[in-house]
Amino acid sequence: MDEQRLDDVFDRFRGGAPLAVAAGADAAREAFRRRRHTRAVVAGAFAALAVAAPSVAFAAGAFDRTPPPPGVIASDPPARTTEPTQRTTAPPTTPPSTPPRPTEPADVPAAALLRELDVPAGYRYRGDAVDGDWSLAAIAASCDPPRGVEPPGVAQRGAAFRRGPDESLLQVVERMPTSSAARQWLDELPDRLGTDCGRVRFAVVAEDFAGDGSLVVRATADGGEPNLYVFVRQGPLLTQIWQKHQVTVGVAEDLGRAAADRLCQGTAAC
Repeated sequence: MDEQRLDDVFDRFRGGAPLAVAAGADAAREAFRRRRHTRAVVAGAFAALAVAAPSVAFAAGAFDRTPPPPGVIASDPPARTTEPTQRTTAPPTTPPSTPPRPTEPADVPAAALLRELDVPAGYRYRGDAVDGDWSLAAIAASCDPPRGVEPPGVAQRGAAFRRGPDESLLQVVERMPTSSAARQWLDELPDRLGTDCGRVRFAVVAEDFAGDGSLVVRATADGGEPNLYVFVRQGPLLTQIWQKHQVTVGVAEDLGRAAADRLCQGTAAC
């Protein structure tokens, strides 16, 4: 029912005249139409209220927020970012490899001895036969009492060089049981020889000029010429060199240095 018609009804009621109520089928249809109109108006009012309520609540919430202090610009909270997790993979570890230790030969290889290019000019290699009483041990054995200075080697090899009918250069290389045994024997040699054995006099005239250890021993017999003996050690290898009629210490040292280089070809100690 619209507002104009309601006003007409109330005016008629206030004027005192009796209200005319329709009767019959027409009256019933009119009453049904009015009830439908009233229900539609009420439903529309409730729908409008339902739509307006959230907007009002939102507006109220917006105005209820506490304003930021002066000089501060309000801003939305920063978006939370999640940094990607980086997975680090440790490089594979390779255990350090230990190089195999060289094996010490059991004998004395030929490469460990002097060559013609190592000895004074004119000497020619004549094989490995070095027999005779030329060694220092043979000279010391003639002392009274005899001096035992023979190296206790476990393997031996010799080299003989000749020049002319009467000049010899002889070398022998001994493999001692250990490097320590070779060092001990050479260190103790001067004390075992002494200085005078009655017929022969000994003297160390050079030392520590080649290899792991080295000596030049001069042996002078009564009524004879001096003889120089060169001793050089490399690891467990010990060499002795003798050159007939050679009395110059510098030449003997040169032979010892050449021998030290050759000895390294026969031991893993170098």
